[in-house]
Amino acid sequence: MIRTTRAAILALATTAIVAGAAQAAEDGVDFGGEVALSSQYVAKGLGKSDEDPALSGNLQVGYGMVYGKAFYSTASSAQGGDADVILTLGAKPKIGDYKLDLNFNRRWSPGTIDGYDHAYTELQGDISRGFGKANVRLRVNYSPDGYGATKEAWWVEAQAGWKLTPNDALSAAYGVRETDGGRDYRAWNVGVKHKLTDALAIDLRWYDTDRRRYGGNYDGRLVAQIAYGFERPPPLHPPPRSSPSAQHVPEELEDFPQVPGRLRRRHPGGGGLWRRQPAGPVGYPLRPGAGCPLIRGQRKRR
Repeated sequence: MIRTTRAAILALATTAIVAGAAQAAEDGVDFGGEVALSSQYVAKGLGKSDEDPALSGNLQVGYGMVYGKAFYSTASSAQGGDADVILTLGAKPKIGDYKLDLNFNRRWSPGTIDGYDHAYTELQGDISRGFGKANVRLRVNYSPDGYGATKEAWWVEAQAGWKLTPNDALSAAYGVRETDGGRDYRAWNVGVKHKLTDALAIDLRWYDTDRRRYGGNYDGRLVAQIAYGFERPPPLHPPPRSSPSAQHVPEELEDFPQVPGRLRRRHPGGGGLWRRQPAGPVGYPLRPGAGCPLIRGQRKRR
């Protein structure tokens, strides 16, 4: 029954996102997602799939700076959970050179035994900035009532990356986990990502924590991932053009009539004088004086 309900919810959510994106595509809505296969599923620095391979994917719909996202990954927990599902609603404003990502997450673990508190809410904020080939990001994640017996929980992570080549990037992150009723720990990772194509990329990364004595999820681990991303950007709406001859008209000609086959341009010498000159291809006037019998800067003798 639980598995059937989970499949129905995921199918309805996916259908709604795809249908909404298709219907609103002409209104500037962008649509994208990613499908990934990993040697293990890792979240907040801890192993979440009992060291088994994991299949994950996400779909995202955005309009301007506002977006909605659905994430799913296979997982494994001692309480019977066999997946991790996250629904997100957020916004990505910009302040100068800084990019923000402020979002509300609702997550749960389908398959968890009855009576165990596996659904909870998270509030998350990212701030990032690029510096040439480098980029940095700070993430703060807060949950007022976490997974299981955990009450308040914080996850603060700093990340830095460096673009080695157009297709290769090195990145590292360090995170701090503080909870009320759960285990506190420090986690870090370092790895390299390589783009095989514009849509296909591989990532090799080492994860570790300062609480290896807890064993299991807290052990160090090397994780490999291959991911395929796709996106449909909002359509561009170029301004309407009244006629081909209206293209590429210099600013000084906008308020003056044009003679067929010729353009009238204010003479660079000033004095309110005008000169006729032949026109080049449609919409591309020749430079002042080119092919014109009049000498630049001289008045036509009568």
